[in-house]
Amino acid sequence: MQESDFKTYNYNVVGLESEVTGTLKLKGDTVFNGSINGELHLLEGKLVLERGSKITGKIFAQEIEVFGEINGDIFCSGKLSFRSSAKFEGDIQSQSLVIYPGAQINMHVQAQE
Repeated sequence: MQESDFKTYNYNVVGLESEVTGTLKLKGDTVFNGSINGELHLLEGKLVLERGSKITGKIFAQEIEVFGEINGDIFCSGKLSFRSSAKFEGDIQSQSLVIYPGAQINMHVQAQE
């Protein structure tokens, strides 16, 4: 990858001690390691919720990989993965769901076609 590629690549990084209250709308691949109380909308790209992330509210994205903690609802139009460190409680609407051993999940699921 060349330097010019970074100037046109759309990505976001939200750090460990970042806090958001309300609605956060992002575009492009996103690594999220903060906390949010509200809604997180990723309009395009992959959302990675790191081990330090804590989400209370709703998440809307195309592809989500969860290592952190979520208390709320997830609306995923593609693949949703819960890694072994993930903790989740809420409702899920997703086209594809993967749960790795060790993940702590308490959910209601609705599959999308």
